[in-house]
Amino acid sequence: MTHFEESVVMGLIWYIQVSLLHQGYFPDDASFECVKTDHPLEPYIYKEAVRLFTLFYQVKNSTDFIVLDCPQLTGYTGQIQSFIHQNGQFTVTVKTTQSISTLQIHPQHMEPLHRVKEFGVLKLNLLGIQQSEEIVSLPNLLYGSDMSTPYIKIKMNFKVFELMRKRFVRPEKTPSNLSRNALLTELSKLDYQARLQDQQKTSELFDYTSVRHNLTPFKMPFQIIDKTLFKSGCNLAYFSIDTSSSKNWDDVLQSVYAKEGTIELDMKAFDTLTPGQCIDFRIIDLCLKW
Repeated sequence: MTHFEESVVMGLIWYIQVSLLHQGYFPDDASFECVKTDHPLEPYIYKEAVRLFTLFYQVKNSTDFIVLDCPQLTGYTGQIQSFIHQNGQFTVTVKTTQSISTLQIHPQHMEPLHRVKEFGVLKLNLLGIQQSEEIVSLPNLLYGSDMSTPYIKIKMNFKVFELMRKRFVRPEKTPSNLSRNALLTELSKLDYQARLQDQQKTSELFDYTSVRHNLTPFKMPFQIIDKTLFKSGCNLAYFSIDTSSSKNWDDVLQSVYAKEGTIELDMKAFDTLTPGQCIDFRIIDLCLKW
């Protein structure tokens, strides 16, 4: 396994473990630390992490970098060979104008030659918010959890995971639980956003149901108390019919409008506008009279 593969898989394992903590599967830190080593759930978490890596990541050119802000090496390119946990440095080979040197260097002096869109997350840039999530399924082997549920479901959000990897080079190795607390904060934000979306969907469904099952009054678009509706439009082509007639068209229009008042419409009436359906009589009244 290359350094890139190892770092991502270990990070994915860490993300799943912290997600279990976030969802309340661990009553305290002691039980949370217990699942990290020699726990029956550990091989399943590792298997899921490898599956996620295979599904969403590629490793092409992932170890190439350029040196920045480092005396005598700035601007040269190199390749990562391994990571030294004791001092937090990488063992790298750097190609200079004269030779290829093997040395140790801190990660703050290394800038990837290939961005995430080219080598890291394989599908994330093509995915939307919902599609950047993947469900992790684990057997329910945690003491104290609801054993009526055979599987534990964890929602893996790759945008949040990559955010953690940008903040912390190796989030699973950050001291003082800094990365863990940061991830817990982001997971709480996701929960809050999900609740808001559910509330919005519930509200929209309620509004739709209200409109569909309640009558909606449709009032005629003109209210002319002094019976001058026809006269007000006498210069318009629509009202030019029978202008020579002695009939008082304002009286006729007013009598019709006063008699009809309103038309009550519901969604069933509008549904009859679908081609092939018999149009509801109220829709016909709406078109002919109003």
